Amino acid sequence: SILEDSHGNLWFCTWNGGVCKYNGETIIHYTENEGLSSNTVWSVLEDRYGNLWFGTREGGCSMYDGDKFTRLTQEEGLSDNTVQCMLEDSQGNLWFGTEHGGVNRYDGTSITHFTENEGLCNNNVNAIFEDSHGNLWFGTEFGGVSRFDGKYFTSFTEQEGLSDNNINSIFEDSHGNLWFGTEYGGVCRYKAESLIHYAEKEGLSDRRVRSILEDRQGNLWLGTWDG
Repeated sequence: SILEDSHGNLWFCTWNGGVCKYNGETIIHYTENEGLSSNTVWSVLEDRYGNLWFGTREGGCSMYDGDKFTRLTQEEGLSDNTVQCMLEDSQGNLWFGTEHGGVNRYDGTSITHFTENEGLCNNNVNAIFEDSHGNLWFGTEFGGVSRFDGKYFTSFTEQEGLSDNNINSIFEDSHGNLWFGTEYGGVCRYKAESLIHYAEKEGLSDRRVRSILEDRQGNLWLGTWDG
């Protein structure tokens, strides 16, 4: 993952190398030696207060306030120490998608777990997205997508029309369509309670869709394993 923070610094997450900050001139490394909880970092987020959060492999989350790192792990209440994705919602809550422990909501004081027991479709969460209506969407490794309206979960799987239950990315375009990038089923567009599939047959370069972006002209760009 890569992030540009509010000060214009670029942050690069690495496998076994911690994180790197590039200020336009020099690169500074932050590892376990500097207080990072793990040197393998999956995700990065800047919250509304300017704190940086790093989701790590087997180290939970590390929060960097510009001076020091603070850890948020299972000891502090996380359900799992491998954090694959993160989101700050419109209410200021932080959401952490984990490898085996579902999703965790952190309100700054307490942590609430949401797992299959609460209605989440699968406990391995790869992607988190908040749509324009305030619904939260969770893309999972084996269980499809769950939508959370603040009270209840609604799940969408292959049985409901998804092309694949392995979800890598979630995106809402400027027309309000939701797009789900899958591991083996191309991309799915969700609109008006219906799902439409796009794969190689429709011109997609590869069915393994990792990322989705809309440019300023309204074109959608899909990053796949093969271009």
